[in-house]
Amino acid sequence: MALLLKRFLAGVASTLVVHQAIVAVYHAMGRYPRPAWDLSPTAPLGVPAIVSLSFWGGVWAIALFALAGRMSTRRRAPAFVLAGGILPTLVALLVVYPMKGLAVAQQGAAIAFAGGFVANAAWAMGTLAFASLAGALKPPPSP
Repeated sequence: MALLLKRFLAGVASTLVVHQAIVAVYHAMGRYPRPAWDLSPTAPLGVPAIVSLSFWGGVWAIALFALAGRMSTRRRAPAFVLAGGILPTLVALLVVYPMKGLAVAQQGAAIAFAGGFVANAAWAMGTLAFASLAGALKPPPSP
C-alpha cells in the first residue's frame, strides 16, 4: 500500500512540476488555450482543474508502474516515455475532450497529439524521478 501511495504521489508531483511547466510554455506561445496551474472548476464535481489533473496524474502513474514497473532500469525509462506519452494523450484526445464537448485543436489532431505527447512523456520521466526520490522504483516483494 505504501508503495502504491508513493507512486501515486510521484505522478501528482510530476503533474504539478513537470507537466504544468510545459503547459505554461505552450500557453505563453499561444499553443494551449488554458493557463498552467488552472484553478477554474471542472465538471462534474467543481474541483479546480489542477486538482483534477493532478489526481489523474497519480492514477496514470499507478497504471504505468503496473505496465512497466518490473522492467529493468534500462528498459523502464523508454517504456515510461512511450506509454506515458501515448496513452494519456490518446485518452485525452479521444475520450476526455469529446466527453467535455471540446474540439481536439484548431491546429489539427496531429499537432494536438504531438504537444500532448511531449507534455505527457516529460510527465512520465518526472514521475520516474519523483518515484526514485521516494524510493518507489523497486517492485513489491512477491508473496
